[in-house]
Amino acid sequence: EVHLLYRRGRDEMPARDDEVEAAMREGVHFHYLVNPVRAVVEDGALKGLTVVTMELGAPDAGGRPRPVPVPGSERLMEFSSVIPCLGQNVRSALFDDPALKGLKRASDGRVLAHPDTGRTSVKKLSVSTSPGSRE
Repeated sequence: EVHLLYRRGRDEMPARDDEVEAAMREGVHFHYLVNPVRAVVEDGALKGLTVVTMELGAPDAGGRPRPVPVPGSERLMEFSSVIPCLGQNVRSALFDDPALKGLKRASDGRVLAHPDTGRTSVKKLSVSTSPGSRE
């Protein structure tokens, strides 16, 4: 099973409706107004995430309602693995590889590619140009 946790509601999620609907058809479970606060590890193995329920407060600088933790709402959601996907800059040791020295990237770290062909600035390296790709 795949579970997606998001600290705001669906209306505030910066995702295309068709992509969310496709994920739902594939069986992804969406959990809105939930924010992970820590990983729980027992005997060296991931047990899950401690999450807190959120509620929407006053708008932030971008105009979206700011998520605010609900006091006393922490609980454990059990998972065997976690893939963090954060809307922040892309940083990875992969990009330190000398073979990628000429790879052009946007200021936020995304790989720049031709929108029609997926070709990058590095010979023989292309990226997906599926619908919804931004670069």
